[in-house]
Amino acid sequence: MSTPKYTLYGLVANEGDQSQVNFGPYVMISKLALRFFDVPFTHVGYSFTEIRGKLAEISGDSKVSVPTLNTGEGWVTDSWKIADFLEEKYSTPEKSLYSHSSIGRSLSYTILGIMLAAQPLTRVFITGAQLRILDPPNREYIYQTRVGDPAKRDSILSQTDPSADISSVLSSIRSHFQAIEIALTRQTEKGWKYLSGENIGYADMVLFGYYCVHRLDGRLIKGVWEHEDLPKVGEWVKSMMGSGLVKDGDLLDL
Repeated sequence: MSTPKYTLYGLVANEGDQSQVNFGPYVMISKLALRFFDVPFTHVGYSFTEIRGKLAEISGDSKVSVPTLNTGEGWVTDSWKIADFLEEKYSTPEKSLYSHSSIGRSLSYTILGIMLAAQPLTRVFITGAQLRILDPPNREYIYQTRVGDPAKRDSILSQTDPSADISSVLSSIRSHFQAIEIALTRQTEKGWKYLSGENIGYADMVLFGYYCVHRLDGRLIKGVWEHEDLPKVGEWVKSMMGSGLVKDGDLLDL
């Protein structure tokens, strides 16, 4: 089999800056899925404005989003579609993103549902961090597409001010993670480290994608992922870090 020459297009903060990665969870999810199957790829990061410009042009899709995978034979957009593409092409009896079961796929959607349920609480932190990092053209893009009402801009920045008291918000976010904590506790009782069981599966990749984007605001890490109320979640993060799938440059500095 010839070595695939895949390019994974992702999101960076500012044009030409490949160091600021994981402004959304889904590109990281696709990175992990590619590495899970030992599929080599090149990552190219585009800013919000470049996605609407350069990536739309080269892909021939004016509505393109990231992650998008160029396989050399075509384009696959969306982390779930990329996962299904990889599963169909590279899974073996011993290795599968979903453990060759509907349960594995269902668990992945369950984890996504938990993260989306918490998103109204976490979004303000992520958007606020983005607004502080982005250059003016990309900041304006976020204002126009994610914020809308100019009056909300100051509100978002004030809520994400480092001196703001956010303890009650963090507590509410942790409540969403309790189901994950319970699931990990049950897996630990079986001697397993991951949500998917003995080995990493797509559900773990989905959750880790959100961990990565939450690193945009360190208070989410300390107040949720590393909080004493969620000890199994904290242990799971360490297991993912040591899995071999997470590489240097994947994570934003806290």
